[in-house]
Amino acid sequence: MPAELAIVHQLTRELCNQYFLVNGKPAGDEMSDGQIAIVAAILFHQHISPRGACVAPTGYGKSEAVSMGVILRVYFYHEPFIIASVKYDTAGIIMKKVIEHIFDNDNLVAELELDTTRKMDKLKRERNKTSVSFKSGGGIKVVSLFGTDADVGTAIGEHVPNLILDESPLLTPTKYLAVLKILEGTGSYATTFLFELGNAVNRNHFMYNVKTNSKYYKLFITPEQAIAEGRLDPTSLEEKKGLPFYDQFYLCKFPDEDEIDEKGYKQLLTQEDIDAIMTVMPEPTDDPWKAGLDVAGGGDYNVSCIRQPHLAWIANKNKSNDTMTNVNEVERLIEDSEVTIEEEDKTYEKKLLDPAEVYIDDIGIGRGVCDRLIEKGVNINAVTVGLPSPESDRYANQKADYYWRARTWVLATDKEGKRINQLVRYDINGIPVWYQLTWIKYKVSSDKVVQIEPKEDLKKRTGKSPDFAESFMLSFADRVGQPGILIL
Repeated sequence: MPAELAIVHQLTRELCNQYFLVNGKPAGDEMSDGQIAIVAAILFHQHISPRGACVAPTGYGKSEAVSMGVILRVYFYHEPFIIASVKYDTAGIIMKKVIEHIFDNDNLVAELELDTTRKMDKLKRERNKTSVSFKSGGGIKVVSLFGTDADVGTAIGEHVPNLILDESPLLTPTKYLAVLKILEGTGSYATTFLFELGNAVNRNHFMYNVKTNSKYYKLFITPEQAIAEGRLDPTSLEEKKGLPFYDQFYLCKFPDEDEIDEKGYKQLLTQEDIDAIMTVMPEPTDDPWKAGLDVAGGGDYNVSCIRQPHLAWIANKNKSNDTMTNVNEVERLIEDSEVTIEEEDKTYEKKLLDPAEVYIDDIGIGRGVCDRLIEKGVNINAVTVGLPSPESDRYANQKADYYWRARTWVLATDKEGKRINQLVRYDINGIPVWYQLTWIKYKVSSDKVVQIEPKEDLKKRTGKSPDFAESFMLSFADRVGQPGILIL
């Protein structure tokens, strides 16, 4: 680190100690070097750079550092700041930290300009105000850039020289260019300030700015640095493996150039992933079954997939549009699942497939199959994959949730790194139907959740419906009205 920058960072740490608290202690002593660098990049941007970008592992503490930098900049320089994001909620996290830390110091509190109807203790308690103003000048406001490209100018306004752009990589190119034009219309490059935050989720302007843009002050905080600073627990990091966007959110690894398409989607699984677990010699067990049935129409296949904890296979396919054909097929699967169980003191018959573990796509033709089975007393589970996932903070809907479970199952390994699950090979015209799983693509949405490419777009791209992949995905569904059951 250059000597001048080291001096700036030391001064920044002292100011954080003077004005803010973390865990009831002077903030500067509690903050990591990376957090201090974020505060300094905002507070002293005229000495560092009028443009900056920061990527760090999720949970590192970027929002806290940004809030302190913005408060100090407004307090000392009386400037207006806008904190903008694709959605209000994410920028609002920083704003909550702003209000929290303003109350760390009486001098900061004394600068607050409140309207007569708002009590100071109410502001402190709620911490949900969208803007605060300082008596000596300047203020902080949060805005959402969610909506059409034309809404960006309306949201930000025309005369804002200082902008914190949260979740920058989630902005469309049009919206990002609109942000730059607003800054250009406010003043020169040297008299305006832009600081971008985000995760390593796309290959776009943010990746360029934080990695190679020579005009940017770059803060690329690796997981190794975060662990060394005590901001990231290695045990917790290990536990996050397998979660959506683990590489991007925690390892700060941008997608490779050949991984992501022009719309921001990447493959859920590769052919190598599938080949690694395909078998022609399955090992039968008496473990329970789960069945996924994708009911199609218009010449596509109706497909039944059976899955056990460590094995999955295609039980049936047909192209019938007759509801009763598929109803009969479900009933046959349940009957055929009966096995003889021999124990030391008794022998009995048991069906490995409980009707409640039959999951059928309840859309279009599938709804008729579901309704008829339930009428007959076969209480299957009708699945509407477009409904919200119980884990709405990770998945855009149930379809994304179940496909990610399918991915986790395919990639699962033991402690030695050996794959533990198998797919029984099933070919059509010499091609394994499991390769349909390579057609499925996903991306991070503006809400930072997994979003699966719409089926209509997939069919346009491939010319076919992913019937076998969909039936496999449905085998990971949850029982309706019951706790989630996931066979790994």
